Amino acid sequence: MYGLWQKKLDLTPELNHFICCPKCYFMYDIETAPHHCQYKSFPTSPPCGTSLFHTLCFIRPLPHINRISMHYSRTSHMQKNRKPFSVFVTQDFSNWLKWFIPQIQNLIEYWKLSITTTRKAIYNYQQSPAWNALYPKHEKAKNSTTLQLAFSLFVDQFNPLSNKTAGKKVFLSFLALNCLNLPPTS
Repeated sequence: MYGLWQKKLDLTPELNHFICCPKCYFMYDIETAPHHCQYKSFPTSPPCGTSLFHTLCFIRPLPHINRISMHYSRTSHMQKNRKPFSVFVTQDFSNWLKWFIPQIQNLIEYWKLSITTTRKAIYNYQQSPAWNALYPKHEKAKNSTTLQLAFSLFVDQFNPLSNKTAGKKVFLSFLALNCLNLPPTS
């Protein structure tokens, strides 16, 4: 279901996945990551050594062995999968802008014209003197054909299991990038 909405809304970003050390936060490529972190903070210091993967073992059922004997057999066929402790996902900013700008460029230009013609009262931060100081008039005249964007960055981290001190320590972190040039919704 999620994949269907991703395609309908054109939300198929090019994401980069990295394995991240849970102790020192050094990142490794998924294909070439070692089992233990080899990062050294200094050339003479010992490597971090933190395990980067859970090792999951499960029994692969075989058609010629019944289920009961398979659990007790020491020679059962075990499969091992490596699951990373921490994965860092990022998107290249230039790729995101290529997707973002065609959808919002007309909205931004129309909103920019409408707020410059109505100067009596300030209804939005884009009409404020502080916002106008970001783009001096000589810069506006020189770059009238360019689209100047301003962004704000929001960072938050929380425990989705809502455990305070006891129990599992799980954290969900996210970064939100907000384009400040967009018009307000009505």
